[in-house]
Amino acid sequence: MKSFIILLSLSFYINYAQEKQPKLVVGIIVDQMRYDFLYRYYDKYSNDGFKKLMKKGMNCKNTHYNYFPTFTGPGHASIYTGTYPANHGIVANDWLEDGKSRYVTQDDGVKSVGVENSSGKMSPKNMLTTTLGDQLRLATNKKSKVFGVALKDRGAILPAGHTANGAFWFDSKTGKWITSSFYMNDLPNWVTTFNANKKVTEIINQEWHTLLPIQDYTESTEDNKSYENPFIDKVTFPYNLKDIYQKDKNYEILRCSPFGNTLTKDFATQLLIEEKMGKGDATDFLCVSFSSTDYVGHRFGPYSIETEDTYLRLDKDIGAFIKTLDKEVGKNNYVLFLTADHGVMENPEFLKQHKVPAGVFDYEAMIENLEKHLDTTVLIQKKGLKWIAKQMNHQLYLNQNTPEIHQVCIDFIKNYKGVRNIYSTILPQYLYTQNTFLANGVYKNRTGDIFIVLESGWFEEHKNYALCTTHGSTNEYDTHVPLLFYGARIPNKTTY
Repeated sequence: MKSFIILLSLSFYINYAQEKQPKLVVGIIVDQMRYDFLYRYYDKYSNDGFKKLMKKGMNCKNTHYNYFPTFTGPGHASIYTGTYPANHGIVANDWLEDGKSRYVTQDDGVKSVGVENSSGKMSPKNMLTTTLGDQLRLATNKKSKVFGVALKDRGAILPAGHTANGAFWFDSKTGKWITSSFYMNDLPNWVTTFNANKKVTEIINQEWHTLLPIQDYTESTEDNKSYENPFIDKVTFPYNLKDIYQKDKNYEILRCSPFGNTLTKDFATQLLIEEKMGKGDATDFLCVSFSSTDYVGHRFGPYSIETEDTYLRLDKDIGAFIKTLDKEVGKNNYVLFLTADHGVMENPEFLKQHKVPAGVFDYEAMIENLEKHLDTTVLIQKKGLKWIAKQMNHQLYLNQNTPEIHQVCIDFIKNYKGVRNIYSTILPQYLYTQNTFLANGVYKNRTGDIFIVLESGWFEEHKNYALCTTHGSTNEYDTHVPLLFYGARIPNKTTY
């Protein structure tokens, strides 16, 4: 991750210091894009998307995250702040703070703009440092315009920062792009018009077929695996999106298809034009995060035809967006970077089929057994409380944070199959600072008391919702991400 921070800062500084600075900086995050996806599908990519960025820009091949856990919120915050959770405070997508569960961009002090529900009660207030966009706005006395766009609220809000002109995200309940009163009191007219143009309805009324003949998806497994998470009991092409929508009357299905990325590209394109990005005297900053790759990846896994098809279609979307940038801003007037907020692991069943050690860790069962063990081992307990206040993000939040309880928990948990290491915030022999990844991910009052690091190939079982795979570990499949630079004065080279 250090290479990303240094290169991005250096690129920005050099361009800003020169007489002709770029008119626009574009940051693209592809949610859950593991590094090898650049190469696994390379032969099927067009010459206008990923290949163009790789062939005509800078490819930083050894870019890794250096904190735990590797989730969407921390990833987006770390990219745009240039630091890690121990500083910016975004330790996960959700955490326990002052005894209450808190969502990463939750802000009960603001109002939804564009909908009547609570989907817009969001802001960057939980992020405790400035972003690149913030520094740009401050440096130009707010002459620069900064916007964030993503299906996910956290994917739009955290990159845009505290001083942004706006951040827009997708509300699955209504099928509309929305924002919050943190940025503005009313949606711009062009957003209202975009919401009324029935693009979402057009997407929902179509079927998801493979872009290529299905037999050409040779980089993926066959189109029927038992561990995939089905749409209405179906895990094979084609998918009738309208039938899936009718089941819950919810536009969540759009997120779980490649067309969510296309909708994001279309909205970002409209924003670029309507807000006249790159047309002023100061450098503007547009932050775009493509979220559907994450939703599809979680549901079907990194070796599925669904994932491959999503990347092939995203390649075309990125190519189209680059052409729009060339037309609207000018080829030599913008700098673009592309990276990911985290990677992803293979499904454990997939790994086992290939004789690779893997498994699923049942935290719920472990916590139940640990509670019973503590009842018989520790003498003093606060009345009416369980020993474990919460388990989340591979961390235990304790109701009684004493060395004795830490030691009992560690002695009990370390014998579980699938546990590689276990760390504590107070026991010297297990202190979390012995692990750099953990130390970089800990922020006071937001992280837990005991940290559990699972073996490679293991992930947490989710009983309330089915996941084909996930991420969050310190293993390379979660930390290694692509990093591409392209545009004005970016050299054509590869770094290692």
